[in-house]
Amino acid sequence: MPPSAAGNNEPLIILENVDYSYPVGDGGFVRALSGCSLKIKRGEFVTIAGSNGSGKSTLAKHLNALLLPEKGKVLVDGLDTSCEDNVWEIRRRVGMVFQNPDNQLVAAVSEEDVAFGPENLGLPPGEIRKRVRYYLDLLKLTEVKDRPPHLLSGGQKQRLAVAGVLAMEPLCIVLDEPTAMLDPAGRRELLQAVTKLNRELKVTVILITHLMEEAVFSQRMVLLHKGKIVMDGTLREIFARRERVEGYGLVLPEAAQLAEKLKAVGFHFQQLPLSIDELVDGLCGQLK
Repeated sequence: MPPSAAGNNEPLIILENVDYSYPVGDGGFVRALSGCSLKIKRGEFVTIAGSNGSGKSTLAKHLNALLLPEKGKVLVDGLDTSCEDNVWEIRRRVGMVFQNPDNQLVAAVSEEDVAFGPENLGLPPGEIRKRVRYYLDLLKLTEVKDRPPHLLSGGQKQRLAVAGVLAMEPLCIVLDEPTAMLDPAGRRELLQAVTKLNRELKVTVILITHLMEEAVFSQRMVLLHKGKIVMDGTLREIFARRERVEGYGLVLPEAAQLAEKLKAVGFHFQQLPLSIDELVDGLCGQLK
């Protein structure tokens, strides 16, 4: 299981006034992040959301030193990402899963892929076998452990990529648009697995997405727009400000949209429903 962070109340990740720009053309640049400050606690499940071009993937790459800030500072478990000597430890603490799992799967057999990271950490063979079994079982991949990754479904491939990252037992896992290539069933499989990791193993999870249906799996949402953090709060706090959210190019989950329409015809909800189950429960209580 991932290393315990119990007893440490300091945030796991801290961004302080981070700026970042991409070069374009002859000496030009595009500002991707501007003055971003953020703290993420150990064990949180946070969605970083925004429309295309908002800067969310750029921010994600700062969390394990794939990108370094032009200005400001990023600290991971107290380690400054701008210090080259810290990079290996930072990437051991924060694992990344990207959109296309094929870019992360490196072995000819699924269980060997999960073993790849621990082997590179130099762990003893017995510990490697223990971790491979544990994370294959946790992600419901034991039955496909002997199959080549290219023969797996999209959802299985993405869960295998997650298992490979988790086998290195990071404190945090960052998923950058991980469901972009999945069908609805694959999305649900992956997000349920990630939610289980967060609740049962207390792994800090950071989900990068523009889909509000995915954000509802998390406890907190940070909303980016044109490289700036414009909203930060619980899902219900943010979704209660529908006009502002939609002004940033995002659409509320279907359950929340339906609840807003039902309010207009006399129904009342004690709290904004985030899922269809919550919506149905709220309606049943009133219809009785």
